Amino acid sequence: MLPVFNILIFRALKKAERMKKLKQVYDRIKKLIKTKYRYCNLYVKNLPDNYDDELLKEMFSKYGKIRSAKTVRKELYQSYLGIKRSVKVCGFVCFENAESAKTAKDALNNQPQFTNLPKLFVDYHQNKYDRAEILKLKQIHQIHKGGNKNQEMHNQNMVIKQMQMGGRKYYSKI
Repeated sequence: MLPVFNILIFRALKKAERMKKLKQVYDRIKKLIKTKYRYCNLYVKNLPDNYDDELLKEMFSKYGKIRSAKTVRKELYQSYLGIKRSVKVCGFVCFENAESAKTAKDALNNQPQFTNLPKLFVDYHQNKYDRAEILKLKQIHQIHKGGNKNQEMHNQNMVIKQMQMGGRKYYSKI
């Protein structure tokens, strides 16, 4: 007996249509990955200047299996002294599951890990736009708590105007 094959026939797509479909598939996959690892990815700041990926991974490995660990170093030239030093070392740690990330966050956040440095800051990673939304909403609620009524209305209108100019519209119950 001969094997049976199903043959599918579609019309040829233009390049723009193919690219649009590929972008939709890519965006769908990206969104799935983002939701899967949303509470697995931690942001860490106030690390010493000499910290690297391996030391970061070693610090967090006792809380669970780590998918990836990366440190980011930003350099600053201090022109009046001519000294170059790293000003900010932060890191990102992605765990395999959310429970491990929560355990690490609870254990290490606001803990003095290093001498002569501020306490370690550990929180869930937020992208730039999510962080901006949270800060703006905090500002709106701060304005609502007290202050001059005219100044409050002016500040609130300015915040809403800034949010609308950013491409997104926000409505908050105050």
